[in-house]
Amino acid sequence: MCDHISNCFDHVKMYPEYLQLGYSPDDFLRNALEEKSTIKIIKSIKMKFLLGYKAISLDPYIGNSISIYADHADNQYDEHLNLLEQKSPELFEIISKLWNNWIHFDITKIDTIYNSDIELFERFIGDMEEWVKNKIIV
Repeated sequence: MCDHISNCFDHVKMYPEYLQLGYSPDDFLRNALEEKSTIKIIKSIKMKFLLGYKAISLDPYIGNSISIYADHADNQYDEHLNLLEQKSPELFEIISKLWNNWIHFDITKIDTIYNSDIELFERFIGDMEEWVKNKIIV
């Protein structure tokens, strides 16, 4: 999951640079114009059972959310995102916050003390740790 997230984060920051160099948007990724998630896949993610969450569902939930956010093509994901939010509003908010923080993070001014993406990920991890408190995850 960590590799997937970092790959998506890299792609969204590299895409404008790629275009600026004169490359075609269609050549950015092998599957550049394909949907990065489908309604069928999202509906198949079974998050909850009785009073708990299925651990096996968390990776696809997070992975599909990040893939949708990272899609540089003009695919429409409103229904996808609504379904994900319905499945777990709190988790959806945590992932959305992480994504928005990354979008606003300036990679041209990285400074290990004052402007580091480490803080961004530490906040995400803290938010996730807070989210799992008092939850049953099996």
